[in-house]
Amino acid sequence: MPESSSPAHPVTLAEALGALFFRFRGVLPVPLVVTAVVLSWRAHIVPGPGGLAVDDALNIVGLVLCGFGAALRFLTIASVPAGTSANNRALAAQGLNTTGPYAVVRHPLYLANAHLLVGLLCIAHAPWAWGLGLGYFAVAYGFIIHAEEALLARTYGDAWREWTARVPAWVPKLSALPAAFQGPRDFKRAALREVNTLVAWGVGACLLLGWESWARGQLFGLRGQVLRAVLVTLLVLWPVGKVLRRRARSR
Repeated sequence: MPESSSPAHPVTLAEALGALFFRFRGVLPVPLVVTAVVLSWRAHIVPGPGGLAVDDALNIVGLVLCGFGAALRFLTIASVPAGTSANNRALAAQGLNTTGPYAVVRHPLYLANAHLLVGLLCIAHAPWAWGLGLGYFAVAYGFIIHAEEALLARTYGDAWREWTARVPAWVPKLSALPAAFQGPRDFKRAALREVNTLVAWGVGACLLLGWESWARGQLFGLRGQVLRAVLVTLLVLWPVGKVLRRRARSR
């Protein structure tokens, strides 16, 4: 959702909860992620139903879903005007994004996050992790979206209602798909913005796959070498991205 530095005060309990989840959306999932990782250890030691072949297939599906989610986030950030869909801590509305990916689906960033989550859950192989992850996502993003849409409805009125009538919330409008790739795009800004997201899900996937490799005795084989190389690259990329973002803001 487009955001600015001027927050709007929530007027209902649901909106207040949405604002709370939005404000701490980077912190609240941490204990859930740690719990999910702990619960997934057993799943990696003991192959799931269907054996190792099914686990390997789930790993591939998970990586594909994560890749799609990352690509959708990148395209969305590159397509929106600078200063909108920002990483602010408070809900606010600076503009109504209706072009690019927002012409296809109303919540492209959250749809991308859902793909990242399901992808990591596929790699985790743990039923309890699925329950925790999907449960948190449904509750947190349900309240966040309610608060965002209430704010946009109050701010943009008929323009917002016309957009919501035309564009679905979660299921992409395939007939509008070409619009997602139209208009100017700032790939440099998107790359700087998305480094943290790439590092977060990439490190998570590497740790899950690395634990599985260790449990199978494959940590020092070719697969383990590739995982270590990717993990080191991601850990180096995070501070580099931070420095580049700081320089870009100072210009």
